[in-house]
Amino acid sequence: MCRSDGPPPPHLIMAAIFCDRDIAALVFSFQDGVYEDVRPLVLALSVESLFYILNITTVRYVTRQDWRNLERLKKLGLWARILQFNAACARWIASLPTLSDVSRLPACLPRMDDALLIHAATTGNIALLDHCLQPRRPDSLAALIALGAASCHDTLVLLVDLAAWTGHVTFVDHVVVAYRPQFHVLFPSSLGGAIVQGHLTTVQYFVAHGCFTGRAIDLAAAHGHLALLSFLHDHDAAATAALDAWDSYCTTIALDEAAGNGHLACVQFLLTHRREGCTAYAMDNASTNGHLDVVVCLIDHGKGGTFSALAGAAANGHNAIVAYLKRNPRFIQS
Repeated sequence: MCRSDGPPPPHLIMAAIFCDRDIAALVFSFQDGVYEDVRPLVLALSVESLFYILNITTVRYVTRQDWRNLERLKKLGLWARILQFNAACARWIASLPTLSDVSRLPACLPRMDDALLIHAATTGNIALLDHCLQPRRPDSLAALIALGAASCHDTLVLLVDLAAWTGHVTFVDHVVVAYRPQFHVLFPSSLGGAIVQGHLTTVQYFVAHGCFTGRAIDLAAAHGHLALLSFLHDHDAAATAALDAWDSYCTTIALDEAAGNGHLACVQFLLTHRREGCTAYAMDNASTNGHLDVVVCLIDHGKGGTFSALAGAAANGHNAIVAYLKRNPRFIQS
């Protein structure tokens, strides 16, 4: 049979097209769905979770005590989601031929370009930050920064917050210097979160740049960060001596919270170096939570509590504390 010189059958044409990887990728890019290699990222951090993260972290309060947003993320399980996404994203980026290939993620799900910025901030990835701050979506975080929109300021604070909360001080400095030279004021949202997380170097950076937050010493003591507590105390003493208005003052909350959370070293430091003292909550909470060494330390320094200390210890089965308090009844007020 003679071979026909006409066009090849349609099925051969389709086979030829889809055997070409580049053409097939172009055709399939118009389909809805997620690339196989980015599925672990989407499973780790859904678009819905990303929405809640952005909604929480961009809420700004008049007092600027926005480190509380970090606590909200933790309580809702969203901080754990970010950490899961970071692990998956780091593996994925390492597998890509070039950094520009990260565009595959927002190509599938446009909102996920914001997730890449969050990943950059919480892992200190400056190269990824610079790449992602080339806006491709009009309402993206990158676009807000590039356009200098009214919300640009808070967008930058968000990136600095996330980097500070994870201890990436080099990233913080890069954002401040490269993207907002006039961004002179670093807000307590960043410093407070860094204190809560215990990042000494980051806290030192913020303090050196004139950032302050009310009751910084309270935060450090409550979370048991002795090195931070010592640094903030030294700076507070120097600021007071210079009549500086640096608002890092300490209150009775520091000792109350440190005692209640069982941070003996911080309790000892505060009793030795500070004069604010504590309230009955220190003894009551330390007893209720079973911190015998803290209870002994407080009584050694003449600090007492209420009947709640004895009742709380008994209710939680802390028999050694109950016995100790009964041997020292003068420190328990009815």
